[in-house]
Amino acid sequence: MSTIVATLPKVDLCASLLGSPTVEQLVELMHEAGDDRDVAPLLAKEGPAGWDAALDLVASVLHKPRQVEAIAYSLAQRMIRDSVVHVEVHVDALRPALGGEVVFDAIERGFERAIDESEDALLSWVIIAEVRRGDDPDAAAAAIAALREAAGDRMCGVALSGDEALPIGGLAEVLGKLRADGLALAVTAGYGGSRRQVEEILALDPSRVVHGHHLPRDEAALLQLRSRRVPVICLPTVETRCGLQRDGAPPSAGRLMEAGLFVTIGSGASGLLGTTMTAELDQVSRVLGWRLEQLRTATARAVEAAFVDPRLRFVIARAVENWRHRPRLTAGGNDDGGYGL
Repeated sequence: MSTIVATLPKVDLCASLLGSPTVEQLVELMHEAGDDRDVAPLLAKEGPAGWDAALDLVASVLHKPRQVEAIAYSLAQRMIRDSVVHVEVHVDALRPALGGEVVFDAIERGFERAIDESEDALLSWVIIAEVRRGDDPDAAAAAIAALREAAGDRMCGVALSGDEALPIGGLAEVLGKLRADGLALAVTAGYGGSRRQVEEILALDPSRVVHGHHLPRDEAALLQLRSRRVPVICLPTVETRCGLQRDGAPPSAGRLMEAGLFVTIGSGASGLLGTTMTAELDQVSRVLGWRLEQLRTATARAVEAAFVDPRLRFVIARAVENWRHRPRLTAGGNDDGGYGL
């Protein structure tokens, strides 16, 4: 089914900017920074903490706007080739330390260049400002504010990630204020952590949960997510890389759907892990026995869960609905400000 899946218009709600460079790009960045260490063992550290360390490595060698632009350009190219029609890019607010305006401008240049070079593709994109547990609340608030000022409507939400064993602390107040100010909130939950920590996370009233791997063990959390109809984004390859998911084992998406949750799929770190939305959906569909209609349903759920305005949501939904192996979509807006098909 992979050939068919490759042409299905897709929505990726969780694409990490720091996870976007390929291993080859990372080696070049390290070389430019004067770091000649072997990349393989640095990327092979096990568990969620090891994965965070890999993302920190990428951030540590991103020193110049042109490097961020190159990564964003490469990410956008992959998305267009993979028939992704909408992507939400998670941008760590405090890493790299280039400043919100600089980072956003570089991302915008990279994406727009890739879109301009494509003749018949629609790729809408927004960013989500991400902070990690353990970040200084004041520094996080300032960094998010700078990124939001630079990005304007392109920034549609904030995200809380990182080791669930760490306390949220003052970040809860920061995220609460941003939520009250109209930004959507995504949180990592069920990646690890105790029941108390899951309760603390869900008390933030998230708009979206990422991973949710261990949530089926917690009936109270399931009830809360079902009643609020909170979407859960599964990242199969990231979960396998972090040791949460064994190769060949039923993906967490299946268990979460059996538990009655609203589930969709994301790529997470397409560059470092060499994956695509096609590969993620194909992996899940093969293990769970999904047919084509179920893949379309998963994509429709992603459209519904997207942090976008209603007009753009309609355009994305119509692209999925009208799909006939290869839809012809235009990349830019019409004279009236809409998006053409």
